[in-house]
Amino acid sequence: MPMDNEKNQTKYGDVAVGFVQINYEFSGQYYLPLSVGMLEAYLKKHAERPGQYRFLSPVFKRDKIEQAARHLADADVAAFSVYEWNVNLSLAIARRLKTLNPGVLIVFGGPQVPDRVEPFLREHGFIDIVCHGEGEQVFKAIVDHARDRDWATVPSVSYLRADGVCESHSRTSRVTDLSQLPSPFLDGTFDKLVSEYPEIKWLGLLETNRGCPFSCAFCEWGAKAMNQVYTFGLERVRAELDWLARHKIEFIFCCDANFGLLPRDLEIAEYVVQAKMRHGYPRTFSLQGSKNAPERVYEIQKLLSKNGLNKGALLALQSVFPETLDLISRKNISLEAFDELQRRFKRDGIDTFTDIILGLPGETFDSFADGVERIIANGQHNRIQFNNLSVLSNSIMGAPEYRRRHGLVTVRSEITNRYGIQAESSEEASEYQDLVIATVTMPPEDWVRARSFAWMAMLLHFDKLLQLPFVLLNTNAGIGYRALIEAFMNRPSDAYPVTAGIYKFFEEKARDIQRGNPEYCHAPQWLNMWWMTDEYSFIKLCYEKQLDSFYREAGSLLRELAERRGAQVPWLEDAMVLNLSLIKLPFQSDAPEIASGFNIWEHYKSVLDGNPMPLKPQACRCRVDRTATKWSNWDDWLRDVIWFGNKTRTYLYNCEAL
Repeated sequence: MPMDNEKNQTKYGDVAVGFVQINYEFSGQYYLPLSVGMLEAYLKKHAERPGQYRFLSPVFKRDKIEQAARHLADADVAAFSVYEWNVNLSLAIARRLKTLNPGVLIVFGGPQVPDRVEPFLREHGFIDIVCHGEGEQVFKAIVDHARDRDWATVPSVSYLRADGVCESHSRTSRVTDLSQLPSPFLDGTFDKLVSEYPEIKWLGLLETNRGCPFSCAFCEWGAKAMNQVYTFGLERVRAELDWLARHKIEFIFCCDANFGLLPRDLEIAEYVVQAKMRHGYPRTFSLQGSKNAPERVYEIQKLLSKNGLNKGALLALQSVFPETLDLISRKNISLEAFDELQRRFKRDGIDTFTDIILGLPGETFDSFADGVERIIANGQHNRIQFNNLSVLSNSIMGAPEYRRRHGLVTVRSEITNRYGIQAESSEEASEYQDLVIATVTMPPEDWVRARSFAWMAMLLHFDKLLQLPFVLLNTNAGIGYRALIEAFMNRPSDAYPVTAGIYKFFEEKARDIQRGNPEYCHAPQWLNMWWMTDEYSFIKLCYEKQLDSFYREAGSLLRELAERRGAQVPWLEDAMVLNLSLIKLPFQSDAPEIASGFNIWEHYKSVLDGNPMPLKPQACRCRVDRTATKWSNWDDWLRDVIWFGNKTRTYLYNCEAL
C-alpha cells in the first residue's frame, strides 16, 4: 500500500519494499541479484523493527516496463540497483511506477548513479533520493526515515529539496568489518527467491572481499575511497560456496577486483574444488585475476583448470605502451613475467587469453599495432580479447577535465549482449555506453584502422584461419605479425575480391560504431544472435563456401610479402593446404591424410608449446581427424564451434603426425 505519512505506527509487514536489479538472460539463465539481496538481508538483520517490512520478489529480468511496474505497484519503497546495462530500463520502470503509485519512495543506487549527480536528478524528477557508494547501511538509514522523509542525518545521499535545491551529503566511511553485512545466501533471502522461480537455472555471484589497491583510470574501482581491501570471513565464504553448490549453480562469477591478491585466495579456490567434488557443482568458477601476484594467480588457475573449473586464464594487460600505462595510472606485470606465465600455462595445458583496450589515452595506431605484434610474438596464440574503451561516469577517466586533456571523443552506443537475442523490452528501453571512438593521439580514421586491424588479427590468427602459415612465416622467414596482418588490409578488389570485401566490411563496421550503432553484428540467419565482427566474417566465409577463394588470395598475398622480404618459403603452399584442411566445418566425417615435404605440423605445435623445434625438409604425413566431432547442420556447428568455443577458439580439428 502507498505510505501514509500521517501514520505513526505500522502493523506487522505493513511497509512493502521492492527491489530491482536487472540483468540479461544467458540462454535461459539469470544471475542471482546479489546487490539487492545484500540490501534486503541487511535490513532484515539491523532494522529497529524488522517485522514491519514485507519484501516483494525482486525484479531481475528484462521484462516489459508495464509488467515490472505493476509488480512493484504496492511498494512503499522501491530500490533500484543500476549499472550500465540496466539503467535505462530501470529508469523507465521507476517513471511508470511513480505514475501508478505517486506515494512510493524511489531510491537509486549502484555504479551508474553519477557522482556529478544534479543533472541526473533534475532529468529524472521521479527519483526521490540516490545513494552513493556502498548501499547497505545507507539504504537502512533511508528506510528508517522513509515515513517522515527527513534526510538531514542520512549520509552518502543526494536529492532535490522541496525548494528545488540539490543537496548532497558527505560520504560515510566504508564498512571495514564486513561481518556486519549478513549474507542473502545464508539468511534465507535467496532460498525464497529460488523457490519462487523453480524453472530458472541460476548463475551465481560471489564476493570474498571489497576494494582494489590499484587506481586504473578507466575503472570505477580506481577511486581513492575504494583503495583499501576488506575481506568477508573465510567461514562465510565457504558456507556461501556450499549453498551455491547444493543449489546446483553451474557458473559462479567471483566479483572480487583482484582474485589472487590475498594469500587466502588459494584456500578459497581449493574450497571451490572441494565443493565440486562433494556436490558436482559449480562447473565453472570465473574470476578476475590479480595482475600483481602472478605466482599465486598461476597456482589458482592451475588448480581450477586441473579440476575442470575454468576455460582459460586471463592475463590482462590493457596496453603495453609505457606512455599509455602512465596516463591511465596502471602498472602491469613485466613482459618478462608475462612471458614466464604464458610458458608455464602452456606447459600445463592451460589456455590463456589477454585483454587489450582499444582507444586508451596516448595510444597511437602504431603503438597499438606494435603492441599486438609483441603480445603474439611473446607467445599469446590463443586469444586477445579486444575491448572498445567505454568511459564509466564515476571513473577517473569520466571526469570532464580528464576527457578534455586527452581529447576523448565518445559516442553513445547501444549495448548488445554478445551471443544474445534482443529481449522484447529492449524496444522500450535500450541501454547505452559511452564508447571512445577517437583521441588526441588516435584521430577518427586511425581509430577505424586500429579497430579493423584488431578484427583482422582475430580472424586470421586467433580464429586460426591462417595461424599455421603465420607462425611459420614469423619463425622461419622473420616476418613480423603486424606485417602479416597488414598484408590483408587495403588490398585491391579486382585482384583480391574476397580479402578486399572482408576489410571493407571491417572498415564499414568500425564507422558504424562511430555513428553510435552496436558493437556486434546481428545475424537473424545464424541462430538470430549477435556475433563479434571477426566471428561474423569467419562464419560468412564458411557458410558461403568462400574458403577456397580466400585461401588462393591469401597464398598469393603471403608469397608476395615473402618475396619482398627476400625470404625463401618452399613450405608455404603445404602450410596453407594443411591449415585449410584443419578448419572445422559441418557435413564432414572423413580423416584425410595430408602429405608435406616438411615437418610442418610438428614445428607449428612446438612453437605454440613454447619449445620450438627446427623446420626441416623431410617427407611427412598428417592425419586430420574429422570423425570425433561431426555436425550435420549449420546451427549445431555455430553453437558448438563458434559460440561455445569462443574463449578457446577451438576452430581446428585434431591432427596427428604419422
